[in-house]
Amino acid sequence: MGSTMEEENGSNKLRHHIVLVHGLCHGAWCWYKVATALESAGHRVTVLDLPGADEVPSFEEYSRPLLRAMAAAPPGEKAVLVGHSFGGHNLALAMEAHPEKIAVAVFVSAPMPVAGHPMSAIMEQVSQTPYAIYMQCDHFLYRGLPAQMFLGDEAMTGEEVLTEERYGAVSRVFVVAEEDKMWTAEEQRRVAASGGPGVEMRAIAGADHMLMFSKPAELAKLIMEIAEQHSEESRLDGGGKHFILVHGLCHGAWSWYKVATLLRAAGHRVTALDLAAAGAHPARLDEVRSFEEYSRPLLDAVAAAGDGEGLILVGHSHGGLSIALAMERFPRKVAAAVFVDAAMPWVGKHMGVTTEGACSWTAKWCQSRAAAIRTNSGVAMVMGPRFMEQKYNQSPAEPIKSSSDKDNSGVAMVMGPRFMEQKYNQSPAEDLTLAKLLVRPGNQFLDDPAMKDEALLTASNYGSVRKVFVAAKADGSSTEEMTRWIVGTNPGTEVEKIAGADHFVMNSKPRELCDVLLRIANKYD
Repeated sequence: MGSTMEEENGSNKLRHHIVLVHGLCHGAWCWYKVATALESAGHRVTVLDLPGADEVPSFEEYSRPLLRAMAAAPPGEKAVLVGHSFGGHNLALAMEAHPEKIAVAVFVSAPMPVAGHPMSAIMEQVSQTPYAIYMQCDHFLYRGLPAQMFLGDEAMTGEEVLTEERYGAVSRVFVVAEEDKMWTAEEQRRVAASGGPGVEMRAIAGADHMLMFSKPAELAKLIMEIAEQHSEESRLDGGGKHFILVHGLCHGAWSWYKVATLLRAAGHRVTALDLAAAGAHPARLDEVRSFEEYSRPLLDAVAAAGDGEGLILVGHSHGGLSIALAMERFPRKVAAAVFVDAAMPWVGKHMGVTTEGACSWTAKWCQSRAAAIRTNSGVAMVMGPRFMEQKYNQSPAEPIKSSSDKDNSGVAMVMGPRFMEQKYNQSPAEDLTLAKLLVRPGNQFLDDPAMKDEALLTASNYGSVRKVFVAAKADGSSTEEMTRWIVGTNPGTEVEKIAGADHFVMNSKPRELCDVLLRIANKYD
């Protein structure tokens, strides 16, 4: 990250314009370590001093230095805004005023407002946490500095101040301070997850609330990585595609880390999603009551896309069912759908029929390996996958023997180590280790109405979207016979085969999968 744009393409233009906004009771001075690191790497850095709270009558006036800086930016230039703590509110106001001039907004342990809701609502959410005490400033280190949160100001209380069309159109990244004592990392993640579709979440281990002091090198490096990623996306000029990557059961957005990196390096925009109660999503499995709720992060992301954007939806394994639902709802927003060794439903049949076939194969696999054992606690630990009835008022860690409440029950799956070893049989050992650490219980929703509705997927919507099935040749569950069956039930589906790929194609053959996705993107404009 140390080379300048001049070294890369012969111009004298600096790489990125990064604007740093301090939190309450602080000033531009608090960024001195991070600003030095960014400038040393060849970036243009603007560090702002917001006015004293006793000098201005409103939150807009308090934010005026940032608003003026954005208004003065030349047309075509997109800045990277970084706001710390209370400064997240200033970022939000600037994003609403000048969305076309912002490549990405980075909220560093900062409240992230939600479009259509008052900005003060976030402060109300954290009012019971130690963070609120910090925001009182006269109880903290900077006792002599006047502080004003403007909680009664119309800019903070208005529900129409932040709109989805402007504020919501700017890419957002939330940086979690893992050792923040002002508000917990868990609370930070919850606020970030409630910020709406497409919010990225990054974390810095060992960082307290003042990340610019406790982890300045790590924060500067992360800001540069984010700037590089999002400035590439903003320079696409329509030539790149927007890929939305959807993980399989028990996994998360993390499973796409190799493919997402390759696609971004090729100049494309990439959104890797955590479905509800999966990956880093804060919901518990027992809180997600339907397949639609589970798929909501994907549905929201597709809904937010422009009609002419031409999304490439990529679903892995059970994720094929979620992208099928998105295709049915938004067929005109999807240029192509790619099913990577994934369940591919068809018009005229309910979606559950594909999962039932997978369950049949999995049950045979489990029986052949005597998969289940018991721990000393009596809770089943699984060598292979374990299916259990999941009642929603119980902990997902506790299997339930029976339930009479069928409307609030489902079939949950826990991937055990032996099963994962078989499915990751061609992937690097590090990826298997990573997966064992990060997988979560997942619900297949076999009894969900959406899984049983044979009229859900229609020829005019789901059937009209171009489909590509990617077969993993080394996956024992993806035989030639299964591939022919899937394609036969979806006439017109193209097939791509990747030799030497296990079920987790994104890990075992990431370059080959990326090449397939790039060919599809070039073919379907």
